[in-house]
Amino acid sequence: MVVLFAMTALAPVGLAMPQQGDSFSYDFVQEVTNGQGGYEGWWEKTTSHGRYDVVSTEGEKTEILFNYKWSYDSYDSKTGPQSVSGNFSFSTATRKYIYGYDLDVAYGANPSIWFWVPPSISVGQQLVILDQEFTVRSKSAVVWSDWLPREAIELVAYGSGHRNDAYGNFAYTFRDEYYMDKETGYIIAERYEEQDTGSWQGASSSFTWKESYDVTSSSYERQIEWISLSMIILGIIGTAALLYLAYYAIRWRKRTVVLDIGNTVKIFRIRKISKFPHLANEASMYFGDFLEDFARKALLSGGRVAVAVSKTGLAGLAVYHRDVKTGAIFCKSFKVNEPLRKYIGAKDFFSEVKHEMEGDVSTYDDWGTNKPLLKNVRAYNIFETSKVLTLSSIPQLPYDASTIRVMAQSDLEEVSAIAQKVYKVKAKRWMQSLLDTKDIGVVAVVGGRIVGFAFATLTGDRARFHTLTVAPELRGRGLAKEMMRARLHIVRELGVREVVLEIADWNLASLTVSTFFGFRSIGEMYVETMRTKRVKKDIVRRW
Repeated sequence: MVVLFAMTALAPVGLAMPQQGDSFSYDFVQEVTNGQGGYEGWWEKTTSHGRYDVVSTEGEKTEILFNYKWSYDSYDSKTGPQSVSGNFSFSTATRKYIYGYDLDVAYGANPSIWFWVPPSISVGQQLVILDQEFTVRSKSAVVWSDWLPREAIELVAYGSGHRNDAYGNFAYTFRDEYYMDKETGYIIAERYEEQDTGSWQGASSSFTWKESYDVTSSSYERQIEWISLSMIILGIIGTAALLYLAYYAIRWRKRTVVLDIGNTVKIFRIRKISKFPHLANEASMYFGDFLEDFARKALLSGGRVAVAVSKTGLAGLAVYHRDVKTGAIFCKSFKVNEPLRKYIGAKDFFSEVKHEMEGDVSTYDDWGTNKPLLKNVRAYNIFETSKVLTLSSIPQLPYDASTIRVMAQSDLEEVSAIAQKVYKVKAKRWMQSLLDTKDIGVVAVVGGRIVGFAFATLTGDRARFHTLTVAPELRGRGLAKEMMRARLHIVRELGVREVVLEIADWNLASLTVSTFFGFRSIGEMYVETMRTKRVKKDIVRRW
């Protein structure tokens, strides 16, 4: 082929020319895919990685040192990796090779280099790359290369031809696109695609030939096209936001549970305590007066809250505290409890009942014959059990005011530190929610520092005692009893007629303190779990 114009005509003074020290590294992939007919199931792939360095420039002569590794893989064979290195020179005036060669394919008698063009070329001008005539289509094109959109000079060639070689006898059409750096003229990327149709060993065949070349590092700056990148980023963010909103809407949509004909329960999430349904309590046997308070504390501490509402009242309340990965579900019916559990995402949860499967559960004998249907099958495993205790006649008791005092907001840091040490989870947000909901807190002070705390929640003339905690190193000194005395004294003065609390069966010290003051057991609570194997886990109460 004939070079269509002299490079000196395109090289005015000040034009960026190759300089000693210029370099680039690249990745190259060549694939044969989409085989049909005789090429059905055929595939092959050649990959290479290499580097080019300008080692000297003298007048119009530029010398290049190159090295690369390549490997070949196909459906029936594999070669490599193998290494190739060498050097060659070319003329910046004609873009022709002077001596040496860097490719393993012959491109005519006098090919032109492929990796550099004068950046002063204009749109519509033509020049030869290797032995093919290209047209400059754009000087502000965008190509995605090395994971980013790049500004580039775009040169395009397309056409058709015929091949009769090891691949067979084929007619083909092709499109070849080169992308060059706008400032230096060095290559950024190449995209080549060829469609071949013909025959192989007498069988009608076709395949697609693709080549992809990308510079991965270079001494020259490959300009990023920020508008395209920004649009992509905004698109990704927008898509992610839409997907999240769609997920959120589906995840937290209202559910309907059908108990029987004409009897349904609505399950939905509440995010503000003002949305708590003030309905007749059908959910809890022992803590009905405190359900709204449980929801309020959970919301203030960043937990999830869901309710189940029937035609006649509040059928269930579920709270889940993500920091301790434990919930509490107040619901008597398994048919409602299980949807509530799934809704808040709790694997372990406190419950007032041992839930059983409702309805009949089929089993089969060894012969596959349907046996009599079983009833009362346990729905969940039990992680641990607790006692629910009450005191309906509150005595007038003194307490050691030199050791026990009412908790203040300024005590939050010390109290939270003790809670975190004892329960092994962050506690400040939870403790703040207790103060924000006007719980009465008392602290034990020894040697000028807080060493224990306890809370009481008041609703009408009922109180609930909870979160009695003493620093491990000061247990056994009667501090728990003094904090119990202080709480009983305070709530009695406030007109409370009954106190209720819940203590784990393993917590013998707290059970002993409670029974000492006359608390009596009125029922049990359970930590039900979806786990099928026993695991070591600290169950932290957050309700």
